Amino acid sequence: MAMIGSTIGLTFAVSLIGAPVLYRWIGMGGLFALTGCLCLAAIAVVKYLVPDPTSVSAGRKGERATRESILHPELLRLNLGIFVLHIVLYGMFVVVPPMLVTTGLAITEHWKLYLPAVLGSFILMVPLIFYADRRNRPKPVFIGAVALLVAVEAALAAMQAGLVGLGLLMLAFFVAFNALEALLPSLVSRIAPAQGRGVAIGVYNTTQTIGVFVGGVLGGWLAEHYGARAVFATCSLLSVLWLVAALGMRPPGRPVNDLSSLTFSIESGVNL
Repeated sequence: MAMIGSTIGLTFAVSLIGAPVLYRWIGMGGLFALTGCLCLAAIAVVKYLVPDPTSVSAGRKGERATRESILHPELLRLNLGIFVLHIVLYGMFVVVPPMLVTTGLAITEHWKLYLPAVLGSFILMVPLIFYADRRNRPKPVFIGAVALLVAVEAALAAMQAGLVGLGLLMLAFFVAFNALEALLPSLVSRIAPAQGRGVAIGVYNTTQTIGVFVGGVLGGWLAEHYGARAVFATCSLLSVLWLVAALGMRPPGRPVNDLSSLTFSIESGVNL
């Protein structure tokens, strides 16, 4: 699940880098046509390459697991997190591209800022994820990433950054964003009960998509009526609310990562 979350973050980053170049080659209409073709390709992948899951009758135990997957306090906290994260993401990128244009960087040249920011963020993010996983300490990394998100949005709201400043803030933003995109689905899969894991992940993904919609609408409305600073200030405030909610999270227990750990657990149980 951490790999899936990282892939989502990487895909968004690649789109930021590739879209300005594609815009120069195929225009806005071509971008929408390409999106449609990719959607059709995704349908084909799901239909022909993804195997059908085995149907299992869960009974009353499954119903209880489903309720827990929806109402579990820690899962609600994580769903709030992915909702806010994507409001912030799509809200701020309503106004970041125009800001880059005002600094003198043409739309077709935006990849020159995004590419080093994205590559640098992955170099900085990977050790954090390994630390959270290997040491089983996801909470400090998680809290730190949300706090970094708050700091970036507050800085964007408070200062008139030039091109270099925007580049550094984008680097910090992508470190936080990519770390959270990896940690959130991983935590959902670890916290959710086994029989309700599919429901938990489904609710999580739905909340993420709603956040995309709300972020685009809210960011556009705020930018039109109050300007870019209002967008960043709102994103900062939402991130603060998420940080407050995240401070009370209880990290999950250490998962069984490999066969040797599983064998040790079984042998220990037999000996007992």
